[in-house]
Formats: sequence, structure tokens, C-alpha cells
Amino acid sequence: MHRSQVLQALLDRKPNPTYLEIGVERGKLLLPLKAGRKIAVDPKFDISWRKKLKAYLRHKSNRSIEYYEVPSDEFFAKHSATISDGIDVAFVDGLHTHEQAYVDVQNCLKYLKPDGVIVMHDCIPPNAAAAEYAMSPEEVAVRNLPDWSGEWTGDVYKAVIQLRAENSDLNVFTLDCDYGLAVVHRGPQDSPLQADVPELSLLKYQDFLARKSELLNVKQPQFFHEWLSRVA
Repeated sequence: MHRSQVLQALLDRKPNPTYLEIGVERGKLLLPLKAGRKIAVDPKFDISWRKKLKAYLRHKSNRSIEYYEVPSDEFFAKHSATISDGIDVAFVDGLHTHEQAYVDVQNCLKYLKPDGVIVMHDCIPPNAAAAEYAMSPEEVAVRNLPDWSGEWTGDVYKAVIQLRAENSDLNVFTLDCDYGLAVVHRGPQDSPLQADVPELSLLKYQDFLARKSELLNVKQPQFFHEWLSRVA
């Protein structure tokens, strides 16, 4: 299951949903999605005017995209009025560090509607090199790690663990597909987690791997549709 399928299914629950995407780059995900309103946040967009025009002509939901070329922290600090009416669906795929992913989710939660959903990308690293803490994939590439294949998720998985450990009023589960899609929504936890948050910075990939299912509340892709039918 691809992230676009998950997001569109969530958006389709509402007649005119508001969608926020953090980490847009070329707009491969943003532009095809159908929503009443789209808000795009990225420090540096890489979407040509031709691509924007094609998207504009292809579907009416692309005629009201609001682009904010700023870091996510700056967006929430200076432009939060644009989402004061609330967010139905948010996608967090910005800087792939535990700290930033956690802050992005916390900021989204402030504006998330009661039945809104946040989806986090890159929550299940395919190997140790992909899980390296860094500011960019280029930074990891020069480290010449033995299992480096160009795939980079960073340590976003630690943000999922922290969210599960700290928030009893949030249910968080992670779909085992598309490098791990964590679904965050309000409600009682279906699998509470006891974890020492201060120790997360010291958590090694191999230790995480041994407890991945427990720490991330991992579900198979078909679970998403079962869950959606219950909450829709």
C-alpha cells in the first residue's frame, strides 16, 4: 500500500477536507491528491510552473493550493492563522530526524480537528544505514556505511515511540508498507507502550529491530481498511 492510497482514503471521508503536507519537494504526492484545500510546506520547493499548470488544469483541488516555502517551524510560528479552522489530514515527511518529526506532529495536533488524522512517513527503516541520524541522505552517503543503498528514513521511528509512550490520549499504529506509515489519531491506545523516553537517544537500530512490532504497534496494510471502516 502506497502513502497516496492511505491519504486519499482519509481525505475521502469528508466532502471538502483540509490537507496539510510537510515535506513536499517535487509535489509527486501533493498534486495528485484530491482535497477541498491543500497547504504545502517545504523549505525549498522543486515544482516547475509547467507542472503546477498541468496539475491546475487536471483537477480543481489544485487550483487553491497554498505554498509556503519555509521550514515547518517557521510555518507554524508565522502562518498558523491559515489553519485556524482546523486540519482534517496532515502528512509529515519533512526532515527525517526524531526531534523534528516529533515537533511537526505536535504542531499539527494543535490544529487537528477532533476526528482528524496525521500520517508520518519513513517510520520503518529497511536497514541500519537507512536509520542513520543525519540532516540529509547526502550526509549519510559520504559515511560509506556497508549496507547503504540510497534509502534514508533517518530515526523518525523514535518519534513514533515517543508519541506512543507519552500520549495516552493518542492511538498510534504503524502500517508495514511504504517504509512505514504511522497513523496518529485521538482516542484510547489499542496497545499501550511503556518506554523510557530519555533513553530513546541511545536506542540502537538492532535493539529497535528486535522490538519493532511492540515499539511501533506495527500492523499489516489490510488493517488500515478495517480501522477506517470503524472510525469513518
